[in-house]
Amino acid sequence: ADFLIVDKPAGIDTGGRKDDESTGLAELLAMVRQDQVELHPVNRLSRFESGVLLLAKNERVLEPVRKLLRTGRVAQTYLAVVHGRLTRSNVRIGGEPAAPRGRAKRSGDTAVKTKPARSQRTESAGATSVSRVREGDRVSLVRCETASPTTHALRAQLRSADLRLEVDPR
Repeated sequence: ADFLIVDKPAGIDTGGRKDDESTGLAELLAMVRQDQVELHPVNRLSRFESGVLLLAKNERVLEPVRKLLRTGRVAQTYLAVVHGRLTRSNVRIGGEPAAPRGRAKRSGDTAVKTKPARSQRTESAGATSVSRVREGDRVSLVRCETASPTTHALRAQLRSADLRLEVDPR
């Protein structure tokens, strides 16, 4: 009664932002459904990502579920096509705070890391278990079991293991 779960295709925005005039999946679904219910994306997927999109039908349930996702209290499973191969059938990546994105400055012969701006700090992501499902010549199908708060954090974890999602540019 409180949620609508959708298989979002790649190539379309999630939508649902009040400050944005563009039409995303949340707005398109509201128009098609014609039930006058405003849909609020609980999780966000970029335009280039396909996957399960959870939409809240009322704001009362929105923040509690977002908080569960942010704090890693919701386990998520993804199947992903990645460039690269796993060295073992199952690897565990992440779980520690991600490296800050500060710039390295030279001070004599020593590189000094500057403190990144608050908006640039990378959030700590939960550990992710990545297991091989199938391997091809250049790509692999993997299962990712994670408590990462965002798909962005999951992508960063995969990159740290030299795995890039099929849609990720180099």
